Amino acid sequence: MDSYPAAARAADPWPADPWAADPWAAAPLAADPYATPVPLHVARPPAARPPAARPPAARRGRHERDVGERTWQAAVARDAASEDARLLRALQPLLSLPSVFPRVVYLALGFAAITSLAAAYAEKLPLPFGAGLVLLPAVVAILLVSMRHRPWGGRALLGWMAGVIATGIYDCLRLSLVKVGVWDDPIPLIGQLLLVNPHVSFLWGYVWRFLGNGGGMGLAFAMLPWRGVRSGILYGTMICLGLFAVLAIWPVAQTHFFPLTPVVAAGAMAGHWVYGAVLGFLTARWLPPVHAADLAARRPGGPLQVRRVDRREPRSGADPAAGYGMAPGGAPWPARPQSARMPARRPARQR
Repeated sequence: MDSYPAAARAADPWPADPWAADPWAAAPLAADPYATPVPLHVARPPAARPPAARPPAARRGRHERDVGERTWQAAVARDAASEDARLLRALQPLLSLPSVFPRVVYLALGFAAITSLAAAYAEKLPLPFGAGLVLLPAVVAILLVSMRHRPWGGRALLGWMAGVIATGIYDCLRLSLVKVGVWDDPIPLIGQLLLVNPHVSFLWGYVWRFLGNGGGMGLAFAMLPWRGVRSGILYGTMICLGLFAVLAIWPVAQTHFFPLTPVVAAGAMAGHWVYGAVLGFLTARWLPPVHAADLAARRPGGPLQVRRVDRREPRSGADPAAGYGMAPGGAPWPARPQSARMPARRPARQR
């Protein structure tokens, strides 16, 4: 009896595997004729099917591309993510400081007067509008922040006073150059631009210069953590370079202020150095400096306690019993022996 069905033979006369077509058919002989035949009741394992190919994911937009893990785009993405995480970790303690808000406000609003004047020189915004829309709201905001943060308001006041004094000393040099004829005095023109009156008194221009320009930039400098003459000179250099940029980008500003010639530029830079040096000196005298010993003595996670140190006393290497600070490297001094200490004051004699 033929174990292969006739219908299957008609469809496929030579099947590849007769065992799969008829499970009751005899098992095929092995390659070895002496091998034991496979019993009929033992089921043969099904043939392994090749894994179906996964259909490619449909792109949702033209901007999407298939980027492999070993491509340069993936390497750039990993580096960018790592650097972003490091930047956020570095900014987190800075943004958590309670002094960030008043510092940023004073730094931004301290340049309100000079920014309004630069816009007027460039003929981008008339000075009366700059005074009403920029300077006046800045003054109100500074007063409100100073009332809310009184210690920072006092610091801003010291910086403003230092800026006014530095402007006066700078003007001594500038007016001497005006006297010898190196350049003209453009300050009275500020009052004319402010009040739109060519016959206004020159004092209005100097009021804007002292109280607005010089005092405001001194207020902003007091918010910075740096002190000293060198920091002030660098600060004055940056201000002067900004002035040169305004005169170079908008040449119409030279008709309102002064022509940008080498002699005038050298005089302006020297004057701003004088302004910055005086500003840095005064702020270093009026505001307590920060020493390395103070940073080393800071407790982890605790607030930084800044001490006002007498300038006649050494900053390090002195005896703490006399109130002279800490040993070199920030380590506390050992206790003085009892024999080296000063005797206690005797009580007053009772009468």
